[in-house]
Amino acid sequence: MTGARSRAFTNVAIGTPYLFDIDTFMHCADGLPDYQLALGTCDAPSPSFDAFIDLTSVVPPAAVCVRKYGAGLGGIDLSVLRFDATTLDFSIGQETSVLRVEFSSGIPSQIDISGLEAGQTYRLIITVTDGNTVPITTAATFAHQHETRMVFAPPNSPPHASIVSQSTVECAGPSGGAVTLDASTSTDPDSSPGTNDDILAYEWARDPGQPAEQPLGSGPVLSVTLPLGSHTIGLRVTDSKGVTSVHLPSTTRCGLAPRPSRRATSSERTTGSRATPGPISSSFPFGAPEGSR
Repeated sequence: MTGARSRAFTNVAIGTPYLFDIDTFMHCADGLPDYQLALGTCDAPSPSFDAFIDLTSVVPPAAVCVRKYGAGLGGIDLSVLRFDATTLDFSIGQETSVLRVEFSSGIPSQIDISGLEAGQTYRLIITVTDGNTVPITTAATFAHQHETRMVFAPPNSPPHASIVSQSTVECAGPSGGAVTLDASTSTDPDSSPGTNDDILAYEWARDPGQPAEQPLGSGPVLSVTLPLGSHTIGLRVTDSKGVTSVHLPSTTRCGLAPRPSRRATSSERTTGSRATPGPISSSFPFGAPEGSR
């Protein structure tokens, strides 16, 4: 496909993307080469000019200098914007700044790009320095699609799961006892100051990783009933980027409270050969068989 004047581009036809001078390879017009090409701007081109450029390793946008064949200075600056199997898009001339934002305390969280033309491809260039060292520059292209803001998302920090719960609770009966599980001390550095709003999900499980594992519910604070015995309580929190943190070593034991002690009657103290000289304190588990006292 023809680019401009006697420059052309091919890719799918020969399996390699080339930008080249038509006359040199296709003998159009007088059959003599018209232009020579090199990567870089014409002010500072690469030292190797040729009638073609292999674009295989070129990442758009890329500058290309086009000079009259045999010339040692000057030329036309092309900016290769994009290319695919059949098409190459470019602009002529040096890049010009259409929007400039100064910042002094870190990259701003967002900038207004409502003034850019929709449907056009732009190159974003960010240059940073501490004022003492050589500035560092990075660049990337983007297609404007009617957005009004460009948002810069900082690197994500993982959340930290944390459980606050009673280590021992009194069970009301064989069915177990009520326990309040609290994950409000979990944190995420990406949350708004004073909040944990970057944590989007709290998931609780009893005895995680064991055959008896059971989901308990969700939420930063959860009230559940645990059966008799010791149980490992697991908590998994997930932040807005899908990163999780797990807290496992919280063990809660649900036990029965002993019955209040009672004083033996005088008749019990003097009955049979088991008479004792003073009061006897006895404690029985919840649900002891009838007649065990």
